[in-house]
Amino acid sequence: MNHKVIRHLVILAVIALAGLMTVQIVWFKQAYDLQQRQFSEKANSALHFTAQQLNRTQGQHPLVNQTAANTFRVQINGCLNEDSLPLQLQKAFMQFGTAGDYDVVVNDCGDKNRLLNYNYKLLVDSNKLFAHNNQQEEPCYYLSVTFNNKPKTLMQAMWFWVFASVCCLLVLVFFAYSLYALLKEKRLSEMKQDFVSNMTHELKTPIANIAVASEMLKHPPLSMTTEKVQHYADIIQKENKRLEVQVERVLTMAFLEEKNLDLQYEKVNLHQLLDDALSGFALRVQQRGGRIQWHCKAEQPTIEADKFHVLNVIYGLLDNADKYSPSQPDITLETENTPKGLRLTVADKGIGIIKEAQKLIFEKFYRVPTGNVHNVKGFGLGLTYVKMIVEAHGGKIKVESEPNVGSRFSVYFNG
Repeated sequence: MNHKVIRHLVILAVIALAGLMTVQIVWFKQAYDLQQRQFSEKANSALHFTAQQLNRTQGQHPLVNQTAANTFRVQINGCLNEDSLPLQLQKAFMQFGTAGDYDVVVNDCGDKNRLLNYNYKLLVDSNKLFAHNNQQEEPCYYLSVTFNNKPKTLMQAMWFWVFASVCCLLVLVFFAYSLYALLKEKRLSEMKQDFVSNMTHELKTPIANIAVASEMLKHPPLSMTTEKVQHYADIIQKENKRLEVQVERVLTMAFLEEKNLDLQYEKVNLHQLLDDALSGFALRVQQRGGRIQWHCKAEQPTIEADKFHVLNVIYGLLDNADKYSPSQPDITLETENTPKGLRLTVADKGIGIIKEAQKLIFEKFYRVPTGNVHNVKGFGLGLTYVKMIVEAHGGKIKVESEPNVGSRFSVYFNG
């Protein structure tokens, strides 16, 4: 499936899911508003019914006011019985379908004193009055009811809509994860294709050189001298070593992934390893008109490590600095002791790494886009190998980089 088809499928899927979520949100809000109106109508009806039963003047139509989102008040002109009022309200609310947790407050219409206060579930009276009011010629009270946890009550009544919304959200999460997995798999596939292409090129070159040299040795011309025989033998040996290094790198990655790499720990002088690495690498940089600077600031350069793999880490960082320096590489190495051990820094003034790519450079097969630099060879395993070896030693690696300025890799080893 090509990039264009995948892009169109993703866009259409996003639009479809966005539309579905929008419709779901609008429907849910409308359903919630409807439940609120129905709840208010039921509460009004229940209080209106209760007030009609308690009013002294039969046939009177008491007015119910909604003073807050969850509070309703009605005026009652009649004698109240504080013992029977909770039962009357409970029956009215159950009859009209508004049963739930609520607080009841009764105030005197005249002096606005609170005469009764209780919670439906607790039924705890704060006062037991009405005796003096029962003797009044025109008793008047305000009965207020406040519904607690009204949103929860409404949501319980909307269980189907809540279930549908949760299902829709799960579909969205599943789609987002699937899209992420698809794009990740697509990127991994592209990197694997790039890896196969680069590996094929890296292996074909030494194989071709070995074939040519072997053919010359098998069928030597009459004019071939001993020096030429030695030259062709050196080519075969050199290219064979090159093949061995490439295969060893791939096999090492496989061992690391399976956690089967057997590290041989010993006392290692990092300065000595750097000297060994630079003895051969410096010539490669000098041939390009570049330079390597080395600042040994570490007073205690000894660490417990696998000499072979740490040396490969140094080679990997130097190789990376050289490959991504378009011309005349300027590489700086520095060692320094830290409170926990030793830090090795390899800095260059090459093309740098964009911020988005800095999080990906240690992933297997990933290669940073190099713009106009098309001659950078590799498998996309170098920095992956470096990170895995460093972490296998209990250390860590950090990168700081800026495009067109350079990169700085810091490796931390435990002492």
